[in-house]
Amino acid sequence: MARILIMEDDEDQAFLLSEFLSGEGHTVSTSASGQEALDKLEDEKPDLLITDVFVRKGGTMVPDGGLLLISRVRFPGNTAERAWMRKLPIIAITGGASYPGQANLLTTLEDMGANRSFRKPIDLKELGSAVRELLHS
Repeated sequence: MARILIMEDDEDQAFLLSEFLSGEGHTVSTSASGQEALDKLEDEKPDLLITDVFVRKGGTMVPDGGLLLISRVRFPGNTAERAWMRKLPIIAITGGASYPGQANLLTTLEDMGANRSFRKPIDLKELGSAVRELLHS
């Protein structure tokens, strides 16, 4: 099956996603920050990236989250080594879409380059369908 990288700062959420996708037959690795995910992308060259949008450290939101990660994947610079990232399927997940003023966040994520976006809590059946669709398209 496929190699999937999950960037999720919440350990419980990362474990849930990892277990679900591993149970579907995929090889899964995780990271807790955008920079760690970027390093793993270069090392592992996964077939799919699932990224949380907002990352917190010590209860404070930090800029090293999914928004920056998506932009770095979609616009990796002019290096031939990173050109493959432009076509990497991305699923963005967020709990922030339910906050006041964030109604358009899911659309914005897709405008930025995510192929699909989901609001937390994630419906695993819908996630599984999106993963299968993106891996076979």
